[in-house]
Amino acid sequence: MLIVKGTQAAPAGKLHLNSLVVTITWPTSLTESPRYWRTGDFRQSLLEIGVHPHTGRLLSITLVNIASLETLEPEEMAYDEAATLITDQVPLFDLAAWSEDSPFVDEEHELRARIGYNRLTIDWGDAPSGNYAIQSGRCFMGVGDHYTLIGLHLNPLSDAEITAIKNMFSD
Repeated sequence: MLIVKGTQAAPAGKLHLNSLVVTITWPTSLTESPRYWRTGDFRQSLLEIGVHPHTGRLLSITLVNIASLETLEPEEMAYDEAATLITDQVPLFDLAAWSEDSPFVDEEHELRARIGYNRLTIDWGDAPSGNYAIQSGRCFMGVGDHYTLIGLHLNPLSDAEITAIKNMFSD
């Protein structure tokens, strides 16, 4: 699991949409290659999170593929409704899972993506928790039991952004 060991002030994440992927990036002066934590089933779904190789600071989140894009139900918990919301920060992750031999840590999880009500929600692992979230701009990251990152949502999304995401991941 991707363990949150703290947070750090950072400029807001920037959303980038192209015809293939959804990416959120955070500015950095890093000249080295990031480390990556990846999840999904690695056939029909893949999410990749880039982290700083020394500090564990969040650098990027990329939704590469999703088996299906579902409709978000109005009653689903949103991370911006968390009891504790840390704003204008990004997570710092524990780097203990990475070996010196590989810049990747792969953990297979069911990856779920739902869109609607001006937001995209992506989660894996545990059910969404209402206790703790970290916000950077339009990106809200949910933190579950044992300080593991369990999902995120992008909010608010424009109608054009919602349409672009639907077009990317429709069958």
